[in-house]
Amino acid sequence: EPRAASRRRSPSRPAPGPRLSPQEEEPRGFRVRGHRILPVPTFMAQPSVGLSFGLRGRYVYRPPGETFDHARLDIVGRVSTKLVQDHTLDLQLRNLLHREEILDFSLRFVDDPVFPYPGIANFERLDRATLLQPEYRVYLRSIGGVIDYQQPFAVFEPGQWGIETTGYARWFVGARFAHDRILATTDPEAQRDDPPRWIDDGHPERTALRRGGVFGGLAWDSRDNGWSPVRGSLHDVSVELGGPWVASTQYWARFSGAARFYRPLGTPKLVLANQFLADLILGDAPLVSQGEFGGLLVREGIGGRDTGRGYLRRRFVGPTKLYASVELRVEPYEIKIRKRTLTPALKAFMDVGYVRGPDQSGVRPIVSGGPGVYVVWDRFFVFRVDAGFSPEGYGLYFTTNHAF
Repeated sequence: EPRAASRRRSPSRPAPGPRLSPQEEEPRGFRVRGHRILPVPTFMAQPSVGLSFGLRGRYVYRPPGETFDHARLDIVGRVSTKLVQDHTLDLQLRNLLHREEILDFSLRFVDDPVFPYPGIANFERLDRATLLQPEYRVYLRSIGGVIDYQQPFAVFEPGQWGIETTGYARWFVGARFAHDRILATTDPEAQRDDPPRWIDDGHPERTALRRGGVFGGLAWDSRDNGWSPVRGSLHDVSVELGGPWVASTQYWARFSGAARFYRPLGTPKLVLANQFLADLILGDAPLVSQGEFGGLLVREGIGGRDTGRGYLRRRFVGPTKLYASVELRVEPYEIKIRKRTLTPALKAFMDVGYVRGPDQSGVRPIVSGGPGVYVVWDRFFVFRVDAGFSPEGYGLYFTTNHAF
């Protein structure tokens, strides 16, 4: 039977969850008794943003023997060749109260003069050159933050329910807020034969919106590690409510679900990873939210570096979205460089999506795929390069962390 999560663990009892084997060497970095810091220059690339350069600082505290970070702080600043600024601060704390809980806090500032707006659920055949024209973009400046708290109500030990790793069933609650300023063109004096799609769809040339919402739901996490899972799963279902009572300009509700599976195929060096996402927004949905999958792990899409690779960023947006992705990951060997470990890997992926607008018919599946490579640095940092191909073109993405 699953045991209820205790309010406070006895000091003599080890924390439940996956641990490194006794023979396996602890990952090393700039480390003092489990504390590690990795300041690295960042380089990212995707077609609609250009080349992004910046600096990432990551601090991690992982107690000896553990495979999940008890504290992780990421501070990232990036500026692209198309003058897109994206600055974030992400903090995650685990087991601070000795209840196996998780606390997440995040801040983000975006200044994006080429933010895409192809229309809601627009299935016209548009090539990349057309979508990069000023008619299909707006100027977005956004600042926001999110905080959430997760606590387990049951813990399943390996062997129960046929699982191979420790599984945590959690409830979670949180709140999000952002302020968006949208301008139909970066040059109000420019003369165009065709109005921007944003104005053509009935929006004002300049607008300011507040996106406030509270959310809650259930989550399941049985991954064997937090950086590049080999086995286990990560699922969540949630409801988010927005309105003036939480400082939102518009009334809206969002229902989100996500399922992610990781399975070794005969050997831990060959991993099959699957992801399934569903997102439904009711009411007067904000533009930015229509281009995201909600839930615990918010993802931009469909189109871009994480979902619909091969399509331009946010190519398909709308209140109703379905998405599935599969990756076959091959990690043949590890390379020891002094006290550090590098794991070069190959992968192949396929993405399939579906978007529907209000009272819309004639939708079609959104399909893309391609190969990729990635490197796991010291078992706590992933850098990947994906080459996505779609009927509308291709995209080459240099970025960090797995797509899921």
